[in-house]
This record gives sequence, C-alpha cells and structure tokens, in this order.
Amino acid sequence: MFKIFRNIKQLLWFSGERVGDYAELFQLELVLFKQSLVRAMVGCVLLGMCAVLCLAFVSVALLVTFWNTPNRIPVAWGLAGAWFVLAVASGWFTYSLQDVSASFDEFGDVIRRDLRAAKGQA
Repeated sequence: MFKIFRNIKQLLWFSGERVGDYAELFQLELVLFKQSLVRAMVGCVLLGMCAVLCLAFVSVALLVTFWNTPNRIPVAWGLAGAWFVLAVASGWFTYSLQDVSASFDEFGDVIRRDLRAAKGQA
C-alpha cells in the first residue's frame, strides 16, 4: 500500500518538476502550428483565386470562340458541367485536407517519454 503512495508521490513530483517545460514546449508547438496553418491558408486562397480567374477567362474565351457556330449550346453546357466537376473535386479535396493528426506530435512524444521515465523510476 505504501509503495503505491510512494509511486504516486514520485510521479506527481516528477510531473510538477516538468510542468514549466511542458508549458514552454506547448507554447512553441502552438506558435509553429499557427504559422504553418496561416501559410497554408494564404497559399490555398491565392491558388484558388488565381485558378478561378484563369478558368473563368478560359470559359469566356471558349464561349466567344463558339458563339456563332452550331456548337455554342454544347460548349456552354460542357463548360457548366466542367465547373460543376471542378466544384465537387475541390470540395472533396478540401474535405480530405482536414487531417490534423500531426499537430503537437513533439509535445505528445515528450509527455510519453517522461511517463515512461517516471514509471522506470518507480
């Protein structure tokens, strides 16, 4: 019974000693995560805007090219279908990007390592 209390006391002492290190590491991981998230979001927004503008101008150019031909209606519907497929694909791509499993990996690794070390001391 006393061994359990001694183990708990050692674990609490070890954790209390490391709280400052954990807080500092967590803060650093949070800053890095925020920076990478902001960079990725800005890049995605810029890429999306440029791609939409490019495709819009290509669509207008195709419509103007086929305006006085019998292919005007199929080209217009083809462009509408292509835009729909692009919207569905971009929605699927955006949904697939929602993986945040790599966030705070270092923080978790340090805590696991310290818990193993604390268990080894007990």
